[in-house]
Amino acid sequence: MTEYERLRAALDKKLAADPSLRAVVKRIKNGTATLADSAEYARVLSHILGREVSANVLDLDDRAGVVTQLLRDCYEDVNSIYAQVQTLLDEQAGIHINPQKPDFPAERVDQFTHSLIDPTVKDSVIKRRAGAGTETITKSYHDDCIKKNAQFRYDAGLKCYIVRIGTQCCEWCSEVAGKYEFGDQPDGIFRRHDNCDCTIIYDGQVLRGKQNADGSRSKTWEELPNANAADYVPPTLSEAEGRAIEQRNLAQIRGLKINNSSIDNSSGNGIIESERRISIRNVDTHGLRNESPLTQTQISQVKNYAVKLGMPPDQIRYGEHYYTAYGSTFDMLYIGTDVYPSENPVRANSRLSWKCAIAHEIVGHRETCLKGWEQSNLLYDEIQASIRAARFAPDLSQTERINLLRDACERANKNGLRLKDVRHKLHIDVR
Repeated sequence: MTEYERLRAALDKKLAADPSLRAVVKRIKNGTATLADSAEYARVLSHILGREVSANVLDLDDRAGVVTQLLRDCYEDVNSIYAQVQTLLDEQAGIHINPQKPDFPAERVDQFTHSLIDPTVKDSVIKRRAGAGTETITKSYHDDCIKKNAQFRYDAGLKCYIVRIGTQCCEWCSEVAGKYEFGDQPDGIFRRHDNCDCTIIYDGQVLRGKQNADGSRSKTWEELPNANAADYVPPTLSEAEGRAIEQRNLAQIRGLKINNSSIDNSSGNGIIESERRISIRNVDTHGLRNESPLTQTQISQVKNYAVKLGMPPDQIRYGEHYYTAYGSTFDMLYIGTDVYPSENPVRANSRLSWKCAIAHEIVGHRETCLKGWEQSNLLYDEIQASIRAARFAPDLSQTERINLLRDACERANKNGLRLKDVRHKLHIDVR
C-alpha cells in the first residue's frame, strides 16, 4: 500500500464515521439540504483532513505529492456535494442552470505543498502548517463554488446576495460579516485566514409568477432565501465601508496599533518607516514618502510591475488613503501614494523608487510568506525584505539596488544591529 493509499484509507474511515457529514448526505437525499449544509460539509471535511495530514506529514517521503493528491480528492468531493445541493435548490425553485465548477487552484496548492518540504523549518512548524493549510484550502473550494456560481447567475440576470456569517474568530471576520448584493461586496469577502470557520453562501432571486402556456413565467421577481439565512440578519455594508474595514484590520494584522483615526506604526513594518503617525483617511508620511495623488499612468505602471513580479491582478488595490503594504493573511497588495519616493529625501527609505517599494513588498515579503520564510521578528523581516528585493527583483537599476541595501543597513543601525550579526538568520541567498 502506497503512502497515499494508506492515508486515503484512514481518511475515508473517519469521514464515513462522522455524524455531521452523514447528516448532510441524508438531507441531500431527502431534499432538505441548503448551501449552508454544503458549506458545513466542506468545513468538517477540512478539519478531518487537516488533523490527518498534520499527524502524518513528517512520516511521508513524498509530502508534496501525497498532500496534493489528497487536496485534489477533497476538491472533487466538495464540488460534488455543492453541485448536488445547488441542483436540488434549483429544481425546487423551478430554474434550470447547471452548477458551475471552479478550476482547481493548482498554483496555490503547489506553493503550499512545497512549503512542507522546507528543511530550514522546524518539524513543529511543518505540522502546524500542514494542518492549517489543508484546512484553509479545503474550505476555499466551497467558497470558490459560491463565487463562480454567484457570478454566473449574476451575469445571467439573476440577483444574488453574498452572505458571510462570522464565527467571531477574529475582529476582521466579525466586521466583514454581512449580506451584500453581488457586485458590490468587498473584495476580500471570499478570503480566509488560518483557522477561519466563517460560512460563505449566497441568497438568490429567481423568476416566479403565473406560468404561461409556453412554459414561461410572468416577470415577477421574488426573493428566495435558498441559502437558509433567514434566521441571520447581518449588517449590510457598502463596498467603501467594507474596504475601509479591511484596510484598518490589515493594519492591525501587520502590527499597526490603531487609535481612533490614526495609526502608530510602532513595529516598523511596511515600506514606510516607523517614525510616522498616519491617518486612516489621509496619507501623512511626515515627508518621508510621496503624499500627492498618482496619475492613472503611474498607477498602471506600478500595477504592471507588481503583476510581473507575480502578484495576481485581482489582488492589487490602489487608494489614496492606503499605505503601500502586502497583507499576507489575505494575499493582498495595497498601493498608496507613498509607493513613490519623497521629492526631498532625507534617508535611504525616502529615496526608494516605486519599483523598489513594490519589489520590497512582493519579492521581499510576499514570496517569503508563501514559502514560510517570513521572520517572526518584524525588524528582521523588513531587513530581509529590502535585501531580497535588492538581490532578486528584476528591472532595477544599480542605484535602486544600492538604495535598498542602504535601507536595510539603516534599519539595522537604528536598532543597534549590524547586518553581519543577523545575516545568518535571513533567507537572502536564494529567491
